[in-house]
Amino acid sequence: MKSNSGFFVRLGLVAMLGLVGCQNQAATPDPSQDPTTPTTPTTPGTTTPGSDKSFDHDDILGNIGDVFADGRQVSPTDGQRMHVCGKITYATLGRILSSRGIATGNTAADSAGLLYANGANIMGVANYPARVAEAERNSTGSVARLFDIFLAVAEELVPTTGTDRIGMGTACPGATLFDTGNNCTADGFACLLGSPLTATQLSECSAGVKRIAALSSNDFVRAKRMAVATIASSNFLCD
Repeated sequence: MKSNSGFFVRLGLVAMLGLVGCQNQAATPDPSQDPTTPTTPTTPGTTTPGSDKSFDHDDILGNIGDVFADGRQVSPTDGQRMHVCGKITYATLGRILSSRGIATGNTAADSAGLLYANGANIMGVANYPARVAEAERNSTGSVARLFDIFLAVAEELVPTTGTDRIGMGTACPGATLFDTGNNCTADGFACLLGSPLTATQLSECSAGVKRIAALSSNDFVRAKRMAVATIASSNFLCD
């Protein structure tokens, strides 16, 4: 059996070296603890100017500058829209869909009606037994569901190349979203959104349909559906 004497000798040496180190450290005076040692005055701190961007928090939170300085806020029009534009209520959305020719009672898979019916809780509908009012702002889930609904709405309103069903609703009988030249119509999109597009928006809508069709082997059905879904979503998602 190997002797353990060598181990204990090494252990003793380590302990002795530790004690010597502690003694040397204790013997070395700390100038900061000596009241007779003169101290060097510290230089007052300087403040780095805040960033021009109000959300730049790379420095300290209190050093981001004046967020209300001229030119740092959104335009009055955008500001008003952000303050007044909240979540569309669940019941109001249902009335808009049905008045535009969408069957909200449709139970077919992936239909706008089924997505609407099954999305009540996702979209923050009121829970009266729990005394919980309907949500005032969209959540991530409700925004995603709304977008899914309007994708389905676009497919149902534009079932074929030369047909759209916006005029089959009670809101705008006889209206069409697109004319025979595959251009977006002012009356059709005003009916869909509840407010007219500007001349620039209407022109971009028509140009967008043609650009998308050119990228998809002249698939104007897909192009029209994408135009409807994009414009409707940007209008009704609001947040």
